[in-house]
Amino acid sequence: MAYQAHGQTQYPKSHGDTAPPYADNIALNSSINNDSPQKLSQYSRFDPRGWRTRTRLIAAGGIVVIIIAIIVGAYEGWKANRYPNYSALTYSLKDTYEGENFFDNFWYWSDADPTGGFVFYLQRANAVWSNLTYATKDSAVIKVDTSYPNTIGGRNSVRIQSNNTYNNGLFIFDILHTPYGCGTWPALWLADSSNWPTNGEIDVIEATNNGTWGNSMTLHTTDGCSMGVKRKETGKVTSKNCYNGTNSNEGCGVSSTTASYGPEFNKNGGGVYATELRDAGIRIWWWPRNSIPSDIADGKPDPSTWGEATADFPSTDCSISSHFRNQSIIANIDLCGSLAAADRYYIDQAQCPSNCTAYVAANPGAFAEAYWEFKSFKNYLQEANTWGSSYATDPYGTNTYGTSTYGGTSYSTYGDTTGGGANRTTYDPTTGAYDQHIDYDADATTRRHHREQMDESGRYYHRDVDRDTTGLDNTTRVHKEYSNPNTGTSYTRDSAYDRNNLV
Repeated sequence: MAYQAHGQTQYPKSHGDTAPPYADNIALNSSINNDSPQKLSQYSRFDPRGWRTRTRLIAAGGIVVIIIAIIVGAYEGWKANRYPNYSALTYSLKDTYEGENFFDNFWYWSDADPTGGFVFYLQRANAVWSNLTYATKDSAVIKVDTSYPNTIGGRNSVRIQSNNTYNNGLFIFDILHTPYGCGTWPALWLADSSNWPTNGEIDVIEATNNGTWGNSMTLHTTDGCSMGVKRKETGKVTSKNCYNGTNSNEGCGVSSTTASYGPEFNKNGGGVYATELRDAGIRIWWWPRNSIPSDIADGKPDPSTWGEATADFPSTDCSISSHFRNQSIIANIDLCGSLAAADRYYIDQAQCPSNCTAYVAANPGAFAEAYWEFKSFKNYLQEANTWGSSYATDPYGTNTYGTSTYGGTSYSTYGDTTGGGANRTTYDPTTGAYDQHIDYDADATTRRHHREQMDESGRYYHRDVDRDTTGLDNTTRVHKEYSNPNTGTSYTRDSAYDRNNLV
């Protein structure tokens, strides 16, 4: 029975002025342990204030992971969608290879084949005598020997390389016939054979053996050029690393349809291949004879109107100007070699007989279709802007730079250049930006002239002129910085001269 005295029991009351002796410990423990069931039960299960410490840490970690995933996802999305600006360029014809003088613009390679082919490349005189090279007003031909049986060491063929070299431009190759046949390895390509692979290689057309699998378009470079990026092309990607040290110099390749090469291409009357080499990237198109764009036939090619290229090699992860320089146009018909004689191509794919060298040596009649026939090659270069050429020829400090037109295009002018005052000119052509400042003193004897421009590929042009037409020396001082738009070479020029002593 519980003890009672003065109306109180021996058990503490739940409310009252008197606390049990252990009350302080209860309060202390409650203040320390905020996760007590009584306190947690006050909050909704979705309210973080009611979560245990461990739960809060897990939730915080999850939030951090989500934030990181969002950032990484956004970065990867940006990275995956990078793409250069292939803005429209205006091209002017520079070099034409056609007619009876077609081969005058080429030299004939007669050294050993660098790829180990079963071939002898003939010098021009020997090739002409053997009828392996000839040109008419309509076309030019290079071919493989079809006369000599049981050749030793190789079969005669031709390899030509242009005397001119190129750092950029638009190349139009009009082709009537492509070579094919077991053992053949023909190619039409751009390269610097004296500095390979440093200056890169662009295989515009390449095939092996029967040539019934379409054209392969490939880049070969030193390290640091990859095509695992966004591209706009109709061809099929076969490899993405352009580095020549990868997969036995496989390069980064794109293949086209069966109609793009060999028997089907020839049956349709041939066609045209176009290759654009510019800082933004390298693009290759092709069309059968009955689908060639009219602007090409008119001599005013405009790649911006051609739609997606067959092969697109953008500059996103490859500096085009660093990897491709001094490119010659090269055409050849190799025999066997490291590619055509490889089992995967010669036996597995083409199912050609015996082994490559034995077949090539013993069967001259098998090469009746092993010839290139070209209608013409044409090279176009981007039109140089008027300013880039004018300041190399106009007298320094003359008033020609204060005219109201620039390159035939109007631009906006602010200020006054008569007597004193200042002039500011802005110009925004499709090929770049232009800015000009001219300051004159009150009597127009002292002039300061600043001009700058950047073209679509980022080349920068800069010129400052300070002119004093008074005083004893009457000098003009000029500082110029610019890049040759054709070669990409940078120049800096400083000069000062006395106008009183001009002849």
